[in-house]
Amino acid sequence: MVALWQAVTKHPLPFSVLTIMSKARLPFLCNTMAADFRLSNKEAEDALTLLPEIHLPRRFEMTKKRPFAIVAGAGPGLGQALTRKLSQEGYNVLGITRSKPSSSISDTILFAQVDLADTQAVKEVLTPCLTRYGTPEILIHNPASLVIKPFLETSAEDFTRAWKSMMLSAVNTCQAVLPQMLEAGRGNIIISGATASLRGGKNFAAFASAKFALRGLAQSLAREYQQQGIHVVHAILDGIIDTDTSRSLHKLSSDRMMKPDDIAQIYWQLIQQPRSTWTHEIDLRPQQENF
Repeated sequence: MVALWQAVTKHPLPFSVLTIMSKARLPFLCNTMAADFRLSNKEAEDALTLLPEIHLPRRFEMTKKRPFAIVAGAGPGLGQALTRKLSQEGYNVLGITRSKPSSSISDTILFAQVDLADTQAVKEVLTPCLTRYGTPEILIHNPASLVIKPFLETSAEDFTRAWKSMMLSAVNTCQAVLPQMLEAGRGNIIISGATASLRGGKNFAAFASAKFALRGLAQSLAREYQQQGIHVVHAILDGIIDTDTSRSLHKLSSDRMMKPDDIAQIYWQLIQQPRSTWTHEIDLRPQQENF
């Protein structure tokens, strides 16, 4: 991590270390770092192995000329649809995910594999990105940990895991980016909610309690920071998102599910709202969904 890198090199962590982590480039990077910091190749390689893993597309072209956006929870389905949409709209995008993406999506999307519940790891990934690419105009918080169990079979660890995945991850990411947004006097934060944000269903005690808390956080942030130019939106996704996993699990026809690209389009419309007409909370559902 950053502290360990600095302990080895006695220098601040250069952003180039974070942005050249592919195995193909590791020997070149070790040679470069060894020359720059008078380290042996072995010392440089050992330091690099301590850093969070970041995955680059083959032709990575993020530049300061493009505005910067962050998608926390950028896994398959909605998360990757959001990174694609923002990239198409002209943004450099950092997608934070728990698992390595199967393939690169765009030359302007950088993926970081980080545990968002780990406060220090989040800082170590975001700090150099903010330094290099500037204030993010957009933060979308999208992680979820679905726990479905009878209450008496739901352990304290289940409740903790759900809370960390959804609430603590939002706290960590928002606290990392809000200072720069406030200094700039503008920014958009969209937090993905669910049906469970409004209604605790049978066997959903851990999931619903975390989603209720996340909605409360969104309301608090909006009331604290809206007057300072920060647009905070809580988006209630009242339906099943159409992915390979959900199709297999729920056996629903496609017209009963929410298309990730359609949700991403709505999020983009929220980001584009003029300051005279800001939405704080919106609920989205398929046309055939009962409510």
